[in-house]
Amino acid sequence: MSTVPEIHNHPVPARPGRTTEAHPHRSGATILWAVVACVLLGSSAVVRAVQERRHLDEASYLEICPFPLKQIPTTLGGWKISEDGEKELDKKTMRITGGTDHILRTYVDDLTGVKLVVLLLFGPAEPVVPHTPDACYPANGFGGAEDPMLREFEYSYRDPAGKEVKGKASFRSAVYQKSGGRSVIREGVFHSFRLNGQWSPDIVTGQKFPRRNPGVFKIQVQRMVADGERRNDKLLKDPIEEFLTVLIPEIEREISEAASKELVKR
Repeated sequence: MSTVPEIHNHPVPARPGRTTEAHPHRSGATILWAVVACVLLGSSAVVRAVQERRHLDEASYLEICPFPLKQIPTTLGGWKISEDGEKELDKKTMRITGGTDHILRTYVDDLTGVKLVVLLLFGPAEPVVPHTPDACYPANGFGGAEDPMLREFEYSYRDPAGKEVKGKASFRSAVYQKSGGRSVIREGVFHSFRLNGQWSPDIVTGQKFPRRNPGVFKIQVQRMVADGERRNDKLLKDPIEEFLTVLIPEIEREISEAASKELVKR
């Protein structure tokens, strides 16, 4: 039995030039459960090996998240958290992920009604990074509907001194699908990690952490995708990408403020 409460979708008006959510009559529980599945359905052997190494390696340590993730606003631009849209991963799932803090929310576009399930997690790199959509979706019966692509965008925020800081973030975008009875379930997902100030889905690829296990942020955002919908590189931004352009600056601003407060203490 799923421990994730069901969220119901309702029909919404389309906005010209924007993508609307597919199958508004379906329950949002499917896509919400997929987030949980992504941290549960990694190879059990890999999970066990990571856990054993983490416990045996006395030199490793846990970094504290720079700020409580619940400080991320429930309203970001035109996106607002849905009613009953604040969830939590259970303790067992959190132990598997290695995460030390997280938020799991459903945000809704104020105008189109598009729903996004957002997982933001912080924890030590070694146990966190194996849990990626390209590992969990196939394990959940999904096949690739479109080739993954790298999406990059620029962002900016004001630091505590009021100075504008600019950056660039990279996310891997993919669409997966599987048969859902009489219909096809399609889900689009973006994910990335933040390590040492950089956002990239490949930031920790090939890296080893023999002496320290640095803290990383992980973002995974997913949504239902219409049967005929295709990603377009030039004309339209994916709704997830639009959301990320307002979420990333908030995370960076919080990190900057936390670092500033730490300097004052010293």
